[in-house]
Amino acid sequence: MKKLLGGLDRAIGFVALNLGGIYTAAAFLLVLFTVICRYVLHVNTGGIDEFTTYFVVCSVWVGAVLCSRDLNSGQIKIDLLASIIKNHTVMTVINIVWQIIAIAASAVYFKIAYDYFHYQLVKGSVLSGIRFPMAVFSGTMTMCVALITIYEVRRLVFMVRSLCKSSDKEDDK
Repeated sequence: MKKLLGGLDRAIGFVALNLGGIYTAAAFLLVLFTVICRYVLHVNTGGIDEFTTYFVVCSVWVGAVLCSRDLNSGQIKIDLLASIIKNHTVMTVINIVWQIIAIAASAVYFKIAYDYFHYQLVKGSVLSGIRFPMAVFSGTMTMCVALITIYEVRRLVFMVRSLCKSSDKEDDK
C-alpha cells in the first residue's frame, strides 16, 4: 500500500509540476501574443486575453498542491509562537490544532468549489469573449483543493506520528 501511495504521490507531483509549467508558459505566451496583436499589428484579439488571468490563477492553485506535498514545511507559514514557546511538544500540539483547523477550512472550501464547478458544468458557463467552458478552470481549482486537503491530512498524520515518537522517546528516558 505504501508503494502504491508513494507512486501515486510521485505521479501527482509530476503532473502538477508540468501542469503548473504549462499554465505559466501559456500565460506568458498569451500576454506576448496580445501585446504584439494590440500594439504592433493593431489587431483585436477577440477576448483571448481573458485566458491569461485564468492560467495564472490555475498555476497558483497547482503550485499550492506542490507546496502541500512537502511534509516538513507544507504551505508557507510565519511561526511567531515558536519564538515564545520553547517546548517542542507544546508547539507540536499547537501546530496539530492549527493543522486540523486548516483541514476543516480546506474541506469546506472544497465543497464550495465543487458546487461552483458543478453549477458551471450544468449551466454551460463560458468565457464571454471566446465561448470557452469555465468548468475547465473551476475544475482545475476543485481538483487542486481536493489534493491540498488530502496532502494536509497526510501532514497531520505525520505530525501526530512525530509527536507520538517524541513522547515515546521521553518515556524511555
